[in-house]
Amino acid sequence: MKDEFEFLDLGKEVELRGDTGLEFDVVVVGSGPGGGIVAEKAASVGLKVLVVEKGGWLNSAALPQNDSTAFSNFQSNLLLTTDSNLLGIITATTFGGSGAINWSACFPPQAYVRKEWAEQHGLKWIQSPEFQDCIDTVMKKIGASPPETQNHRNALLLEGARKLGYAAQPLHQNLQPGHNCGGCGWGCSGGPNGAHKLDPTRTTLLNAHKLGAKFAKGFEVERVLFQKDRNTVKGIFGHWTDPTTGHRTPVTVRAKRVVVSAGAINTPLILLRSRLSNYNIGRHLHLHPTCLITSTYPTLTHPQDGNILTCAVTEFENHLGTGYGTKLECLDMNLPFAFNAVPYSNPATFKAQLTMYKRQANHIVLLRDRTSGRVYPDPKTGGPKVAYDMSVEDTRNMIRGIIGLVRILYTQGALTIVVPICGLATYVRPSEVEEPASAGFENPSIATFIKKLEDYEKSGVVPWFSLGSAHAQGAARMGKSARDSVVDEWGRVWGKKGLYVADSGLLPSASGANPQVTTLALSERVARGLGNEVDAAVISKAKL
Repeated sequence: MKDEFEFLDLGKEVELRGDTGLEFDVVVVGSGPGGGIVAEKAASVGLKVLVVEKGGWLNSAALPQNDSTAFSNFQSNLLLTTDSNLLGIITATTFGGSGAINWSACFPPQAYVRKEWAEQHGLKWIQSPEFQDCIDTVMKKIGASPPETQNHRNALLLEGARKLGYAAQPLHQNLQPGHNCGGCGWGCSGGPNGAHKLDPTRTTLLNAHKLGAKFAKGFEVERVLFQKDRNTVKGIFGHWTDPTTGHRTPVTVRAKRVVVSAGAINTPLILLRSRLSNYNIGRHLHLHPTCLITSTYPTLTHPQDGNILTCAVTEFENHLGTGYGTKLECLDMNLPFAFNAVPYSNPATFKAQLTMYKRQANHIVLLRDRTSGRVYPDPKTGGPKVAYDMSVEDTRNMIRGIIGLVRILYTQGALTIVVPICGLATYVRPSEVEEPASAGFENPSIATFIKKLEDYEKSGVVPWFSLGSAHAQGAARMGKSARDSVVDEWGRVWGKKGLYVADSGLLPSASGANPQVTTLALSERVARGLGNEVDAAVISKAKL
């Protein structure tokens, strides 16, 4: 595909117009799924739009990324962790945001989650045809459709669930027909037949470009600017980095509307640097902790073949009707993720384990966390810090999901299973002579292994987990009043005229599923609200 985007040279713009000479109707801070939706809508109603992105642009010539250069597309080069080091946090800093480097799973918000948000957070419209239309609209925009095939590890998950009577389902994908790429987590290169993932750079941002929107990359926004009344938006201030020289230029952009779409980790920091005082900013952060389970098999698993995530086991997602639990899914098999799951005891053993890569399959247990944390600025650097710990309830739910996944992997013939809990030895399957497969979970080795996990479940205490997160949510959440939220039902920041949020920070609590579609649908509603405001203003002006 011919690269369609041209990015402003803000150094030259400042030279020509002066530091305050740039002016737009709307500035969208962040180019991820939410930002793309709003930019497209704002441009479609005739507004002059600028989308600014802190990261760079992965154009076709730069793809596919390799396992080292790809790290630069993520916050802190994939080194962001919680204060307690409980979780490593993956969040995008690249043009297209999380949509450019996710695994294409399209999981609409589920009924029990929508019910919770309507009843507990006062968002009655979440359970309405209006919001369903937002969901349907964004699913169509991104070309979400059922998967054409299931690769080895996805098929393994589905078949194991079927044998055990566990609920499971295929997941829609935002992919062009014929897409068969296992590397979308590093940015989609289109695979051998040129079929691409339909991320924001090929859908909403591209549409916004065609409608006249402008773009700037390498622009890190420091704060939103306000009029003298401290409540009315007048623009943004930040620094633009020249991609050739590395020189940083201070830039002010004037605008009557600013939409912050920098993600649940960075949006709260921008709001706090803008001297907003709402107590909820940065709080109610949910992370969907995930536990990576790796297993090996007698035959080749073709780890990098096929689309990454095309199904989910939902058996454990709603424990005892509470709305909280886990989903079991597949993981990207790029080498850093794959080797991170291999336990280290000594060099020789570790090397031998690495040679099993072609027979390896990685899966995750994804937790809908009731626990919430907080993102706040590092007092020394100003970068993100995350305070977060898991509750006993969340720990027990995680262990239940792990036990379910272990049962599936064992049923499917796993030779080894690694659960990253300190002190828990790798499960190694005895020979068929020692323990016949026909005995199933009555075999002493697997029964003992599962019993250890069940003991952890009962106590709710685990010595040490190795966990990750790719789904930061909340921290700028939507609600019915400023007492318990940051924005209203249209994404408008409480008490501020012309300031909006449109990203995963809007989610009132954890979505319990890959949040791409939920984020898009909520941002679609924010975009519609902004469009309605513009239409109303035009009508009012016409009457005058």
